[in-house]
Amino acid sequence: MHIKQKRNTISYRGGRSVHIMCLFFFIYLSYYLVYYLSIGTSDHLLVPFIMDFLALIGLLYKEDWLFDNGNRQVVARFGVFPFVSRRSVPYDEINTLEVTHFIKGTYEKEKKEDRKHRRYRAYLKFGIRLSDDELLLIEAVAEHRSAGHSESCAAKISSFTGLPLYVDRPRDMDLHVGFRDL
Repeated sequence: MHIKQKRNTISYRGGRSVHIMCLFFFIYLSYYLVYYLSIGTSDHLLVPFIMDFLALIGLLYKEDWLFDNGNRQVVARFGVFPFVSRRSVPYDEINTLEVTHFIKGTYEKEKKEDRKHRRYRAYLKFGIRLSDDELLLIEAVAEHRSAGHSESCAAKISSFTGLPLYVDRPRDMDLHVGFRDL
């Protein structure tokens, strides 16, 4: 996910590369389906039809968070095109923007990441903590995959909106990056 800033708004949303890839798959599979249906062959078209439908869903999926300083509210939109859900939260109901780190698969706060077992990986959550202690989760991503991008986006959103930012610990600068992480 990345940031796009306009005059009074800043949006945090997914990249267009996934949508472009889904568009190419949709066009290719649609051509394949139309071609084989036009020549009269309908054997083994169920799997390409399902994949074409999934590519269409990926193309029409939308997820973004709009921080509007003019109206002093956060608007969250996500869903597949005709069924997009929208939730507005005024700045007055927001306690903090929050970045917390955790180890997936454990409840212990002090547990260290174990590189031998894939289930104990370091993750981070970026969310909005409301006044009633509810957390609206914006993003949960592996810490090595984020590479500090989520933390910097949270700091940029916090400075733009004036909302307080809580980070439970600074980012690990000495992350072990192996060949399979690339």
